[in-house]
Amino acid sequence: MKIIAIDRELGAWPETMRRALASAEAVAPDAIPASVIADTAVARPGFPVFVPDFARSWRIGFMPTVTVRRLGKWIEPRFAHRYYSTLSVVARLLPPQGCEGTSALMCNADGTLATAAPVELSSLGAELTIALENTGEALTLPLDELQLPETVALISRYMTLRTGDLVMPGFLPFTLPVQLDTKVELTLNGAPHLSFKVK
Repeated sequence: MKIIAIDRELGAWPETMRRALASAEAVAPDAIPASVIADTAVARPGFPVFVPDFARSWRIGFMPTVTVRRLGKWIEPRFAHRYYSTLSVVARLLPPQGCEGTSALMCNADGTLATAAPVELSSLGAELTIALENTGEALTLPLDELQLPETVALISRYMTLRTGDLVMPGFLPFTLPVQLDTKVELTLNGAPHLSFKVK
C-alpha cells in the first residue's frame, strides 16, 4: 500500500499542478508538492498515536483521503471517479515547518497517522461539513474543492495506483498542537468520524 499526500491547502490548486495535468507528456514533478508516507506510519485501529520524543512541539494536520479501489496508470481526470468511491479524514503529525524538504525519516515514524473508517462518497452529498470537536472549529466546503479527480489523475501520471492505496489531496485549514494524553475527535457531516488518543 502506498500513501500519497499532496502538501497544499485545500482551495488552492497550484499553477504548476494545472500545467502538469494539462500536458500531453509527463513533465518533471519537482514542482508538485507531494510526499509518500510509509504504510507503517498508520496507527492500528483503536490504538493511540504515539508521539516520538523529537515531535513534542509538532502539530496535528488533517487531510481528506480517498482509497483507490482498482489498478490505474495515466488516468484521465474525467474517468478518475471510477477509481475511488469512499472518503475519510486522517490526522497526521507534522513538524512546524511541514514535511517538505525534511528528512524522509521525520514524517514517517511508526504510528503517527490516524485513520477513520471510510464513508461512501455517494452518501455525503455535494458538500462536506468537518468539525474539530477539540476546538469547536468547523468548515463546510464543496466536495469539488477537494479536486479529487485531478489529484488522482495527476498522481497516476507518475506512479501506478493500486487497490488499497491512499490519496490525500490536501490539508484542511485547521491544526492542533500536539498535547500528550488528549483525545482528538472530529465529525464528518455531523456524524462521529475520527477519534484517537495522543500518547
